[in-house]
Amino acid sequence: MNKKKLIDAVENISGQAHRSSEEQFFIRMLRQVWQIDWSVPPAEVWRNLINRNQDYFLSFMELDDGDEIEEKWLLDNMDQ
Repeated sequence: MNKKKLIDAVENISGQAHRSSEEQFFIRMLRQVWQIDWSVPPAEVWRNLINRNQDYFLSFMELDDGDEIEEKWLLDNMDQ
């Protein structure tokens, strides 16, 4: 699997105008996880998102550098 191609496709999906804010938020969280481990199923990401499991997402976000501003924004907005 070409990880860059997968991430690019996810970014393309998130940018589509007809997506609700909830869908866009999920897609952005999915991208954060898939940047580290593309084998994580979307259902697992969804389950952790609806359970507001910040530790789950933080464990992935700590493994990469460069998008800390977005990561902080995503974590801060999980409860809204």
